[in-house]
Amino acid sequence: METQYQKYMKLPIEKQVDKYGFNTGAELGGGSYSTVYLGRDMGTGEPVAIKMVSKSIIQDEYLKNCLIGEINLMKGLDHPNLVKFYNCFETEKNIYIIIEYCNGKSLRDYLKRKVQLGEAECVRIIRQVINGYEELLRHGILHRDIKPENVVIHDGVYKICDFGFAKKVADSKALNISILGSPLYMAPQVMEGIYYT
Repeated sequence: METQYQKYMKLPIEKQVDKYGFNTGAELGGGSYSTVYLGRDMGTGEPVAIKMVSKSIIQDEYLKNCLIGEINLMKGLDHPNLVKFYNCFETEKNIYIIIEYCNGKSLRDYLKRKVQLGEAECVRIIRQVINGYEELLRHGILHRDIKPENVVIHDGVYKICDFGFAKKVADSKALNISILGSPLYMAPQVMEGIYYT
């Protein structure tokens, strides 16, 4: 039986941004501000994920700054447990962020399918997420939206993704509290409106 990946890769290229092409029928997912498509490097044929953000949606200054911050943070990261950034392009209507394609679903989808995990598997998953998070901390980055939906799987490797709320912290001074992220996964300090370091 043909997989979703195989079906998507057979679709004709409908849009091309620089050397990357995709078809809008190959939607992998998305959020409030973006849609992610399966694309490919037209030179090598390698699959990539193309995050398309409509400029009409991010007219708000805060959202623009989040997007610029996400791009700038991702440029400096290279770790097996973090989704890789390849490139970014801007057209008249959209911003396209080209990132590593992960052939598995999110950790959330995996947990829904699996229902129950053994201790050894839990340790393996948590260890990989912590390794990615430690790399972010090495660069002085707080993700601020760690949740199962923001961990994707590629060939059994768990990778943190979606750096839209991430913030570079120059030092360990207390951060100004802004309520952002996903309420079910927020730190208690954020929920209580307390400063944190």
